[in-house]
Amino acid sequence: MDNDKPQSNLKFVPSISHLRECAKKLPEAHGFKSQTLDVPVEGKSGVCITFERIKYVGKSGVSEARWSYKGRMLVGEK
Repeated sequence: MDNDKPQSNLKFVPSISHLRECAKKLPEAHGFKSQTLDVPVEGKSGVCITFERIKYVGKSGVSEARWSYKGRMLVGEK
């Protein structure tokens, strides 16, 4: 591994605890104007986790807006 690389080129992979903490800071997805939202990770200077607002169809068949992380984690209602 090359130790001369600047730290900004290193990729940050969030843990489940990082995702949970950032998800708590998300506003309601319904009515939010932007498709994505960057939430800063506490204790990690300049690092953000990007959440995407998606259309979600629940068990009842009703479509609603929810937040998602890379299409792999769905953030539930508050």
